[in-house]
Amino acid sequence: IFNRPSTNQWYCSLSKSVSFDSLDIAAKTGGADFVSTVIVKHREAWILGLFTSEIWSLVGGADFPFAPNQGAFMDHGNIAKYSIAKVDVSVFWLSQDSSGRGIVMQSKGYQADIISTRALENEIQGYARIDDAIAYIFQQGGHTFYVLIFPQADKTWVYDLSTKQWHEWLYIDNNGKLHRHRGNCYAFMHGENVVIDYQNGNLYAIDPDKHTDNGQPIARLRSFPHVMANGNRVSISRILAD
Repeated sequence: IFNRPSTNQWYCSLSKSVSFDSLDIAAKTGGADFVSTVIVKHREAWILGLFTSEIWSLVGGADFPFAPNQGAFMDHGNIAKYSIAKVDVSVFWLSQDSSGRGIVMQSKGYQADIISTRALENEIQGYARIDDAIAYIFQQGGHTFYVLIFPQADKTWVYDLSTKQWHEWLYIDNNGKLHRHRGNCYAFMHGENVVIDYQNGNLYAIDPDKHTDNGQPIARLRSFPHVMANGNRVSISRILAD
């Protein structure tokens, strides 16, 4: 399935084929906004518009195989068409609606839950451009990660579905300047989590036992919450990095 850009229309091919019936076209009618992107989850087509979204179920109709799920409509759309990704029963995307944009969503059933923090939303909404965001999902060490990349802002943010915590991926250049992570897209192949370098096309394995980015030191920055003691000075003799 795919959408027709700058319209409310989307198409599907014939079953297990790259051939198309000229009548296999539908329109998102729950809102007047155009379709931003589409994704299939559990045999259902999620049609994300720029401001609203709807879900169509595979019913095998003679005229068109999908039909709108009347109980599945969301007042949240998608600002960055390549920010959408899925794993198991969840879909993730960078949202936009009539109230604003720049909030990261995760589907829960036919509803959308906010998974971004207020601090992260403030960061994202400060970028000059966010509609260029790219995302992928990978699994490692029993954890599943949603990776959200902002090319123009030169930032990479990662959400751990297990801990429900965000962290930033950084790449440090020879001048000590911090940039977004080198990985631009992802595939699981030959038993490896593989990403492609956005600048030179190199393929890299995401390997937790390697402690460099292709030989370059990995920047690791850790901040801590403020320690309050009713206005009194606090002395910390040592810390342990686990």
